[in-house]
Amino acid sequence: MKPDLKLLVVGSSAVDRARICQAWDLAGMKFPIVEAESRAMAIAALDTQPFDCVLMGETLTDGNGLSLLEALQRQVKCPGTVILMAEANQRRAWDFLEAGAHDYLSYDDVTPEVLCHRVWNAVRMSQAVREGRQVALQIEQALDDNARLHQAVQDGEKIRNRVVMTLGRNQQQLRTLQRLTDLLNQRLTNLPGLFQSMIDAVCDAIPDGEFGAIALKNPQSGALDVTATLGIARSDFDLRSTFDPEVGALGQVFSTGQSGVRRLDAASRGTKSDPAALCVVAIESSQAGRIGVLVLGNWDDDRAFDDEDLRLLIAFGEQAAIAIDNAQLINALEEREERLAFQNTLLSQQNQELESQRQQIQLQNLKLRESAQVKSHFLATMSHELRTPMTAIIGFSQLLQRQSISEPQLDMVGRILTNGKNLLALINDILDLSKIEAGHLDLKLEKFNLSNLLQVTAAELRSISAQKRIELAVQCHLTNDGIVNDSARLRQILVNLLSNALKFTDRGSVILEAKELNNDRLVITVRDTGIGIAPEDIPYVFEEFRQIDQTVTRRHAGTGLGLTITKRLVQIMNGHITVTSQAGKGSTFRVDLPREAQTKLLSSPRLPALSTKVDPIVLLPMSPSPPF
Repeated sequence: MKPDLKLLVVGSSAVDRARICQAWDLAGMKFPIVEAESRAMAIAALDTQPFDCVLMGETLTDGNGLSLLEALQRQVKCPGTVILMAEANQRRAWDFLEAGAHDYLSYDDVTPEVLCHRVWNAVRMSQAVREGRQVALQIEQALDDNARLHQAVQDGEKIRNRVVMTLGRNQQQLRTLQRLTDLLNQRLTNLPGLFQSMIDAVCDAIPDGEFGAIALKNPQSGALDVTATLGIARSDFDLRSTFDPEVGALGQVFSTGQSGVRRLDAASRGTKSDPAALCVVAIESSQAGRIGVLVLGNWDDDRAFDDEDLRLLIAFGEQAAIAIDNAQLINALEEREERLAFQNTLLSQQNQELESQRQQIQLQNLKLRESAQVKSHFLATMSHELRTPMTAIIGFSQLLQRQSISEPQLDMVGRILTNGKNLLALINDILDLSKIEAGHLDLKLEKFNLSNLLQVTAAELRSISAQKRIELAVQCHLTNDGIVNDSARLRQILVNLLSNALKFTDRGSVILEAKELNNDRLVITVRDTGIGIAPEDIPYVFEEFRQIDQTVTRRHAGTGLGLTITKRLVQIMNGHITVTSQAGKGSTFRVDLPREAQTKLLSSPRLPALSTKVDPIVLLPMSPSPPF
């Protein structure tokens, strides 16, 4: 049994509750029992904090244990429940168990061992019930997914079959159209031969077509002249009257331009030589307008041809029109090819210019990277060189403060010491930033108590909050205080966030909170009631040397490196930091960290070797930056 279980005991009798609390204490449990005498008090306690188990008596000051049990059953995460009975009544106990209780216990049977056994049994049963509900939901979801998947597979199979059939037919039609296209490319100078090949291909592509013909308008006479035919072998079939523009069936299609299928059953046909079905389309030229008709017929079957056949025949008619148009457009295409050749030459020249510009930009980027590397080396060197004399200034200032000097002199030495510390903090920040950018900052991992670190860090800054008369509070909700990280660098993150919160808060409070997301990750939050950040400035708060107020007369001092270093350190710790804020109402910085950190160097771009040799810089060990 876990020693850190949290219990809530509810009952109208203080004596009975005390008996349970005494047995729990004798069992050596970590957390004391929370007591409540009424259903309302119990519900309020459950709303403020989680409990692993609730022990409830049969009678409460405002009801009975059954009403409280019903209320617990409606919660999403119902804790374990044990009914406390004045005497061992099996029938009464069975009523509570049917209502959802996990176990029962008579006050006369209360001992540390029995109490622990019954509590642990109820906790395990509640956990099993929750897990069973989750498994049932997962099974139900899986069954629904399987049913939907099965239906989708069946629908997909039907669609696939239809698609296969359609694709097969379309492929046949595309092959035929491709043949026509090839013919168009090869026989532009022999249009009659092209039309004959076209009518042959049409009859092959449409199985119901027993005969076919192409007739083109004669520009001089206005009549339709038959250009190509296939399968018209019956001597009694009047071809000329059929294509007559005024009275012939195909001539009417030419006149109206309405393509379609004409059907005649055996009773409607005038003679046996008349075809039973005709599929007729008008040939429309994009340049010359309507120039002829294309017909496909069946002698005996009046059900021949469907909409697909009509659409395919329309496509053939369009190909015929294309053949005529191509002969007229060939000169225009040649002129267009000449223009395209000129444009290609111009584009080639432009591509060469763009390539030259790209190389120049690449060279400029290389120079910028070299400049950035030289800048980082320069900052590290100068910060290191400035830190040594600044440390001496601070040390001698502290020695002077211990000497017997006058008050004005003591005040001046104090100013020297304060400004020296501020300058040293700035130098340390620059050193940290240069280390991080160069990828030379390693974490010194150790296991320590996070709660102690939060309390100690807050205590160091409490003088600032007291001076500004604002509350600085620490809220630690950790079941396990142990963490593996670099305590000095984590303290630096806390100091930077708390210092900023205190600096920009004039009234209200600053709250430092820590809690667990799960067993492997923690969240540290710093909330304040300060001036806040405007929405348009939030994306820039972590940029180096960035401050919301960039004027020289700004109210709040600082260099703009604190949050930049904080974000880089959090990233090295395999975590991430976010900020939410509202101008005039305060800000909240949220740091998500793993419980056991691993060293992670921030990736930096690989730079080519510099033309100027730079001596290596040796950085002295340093402590975390103080607040600024």
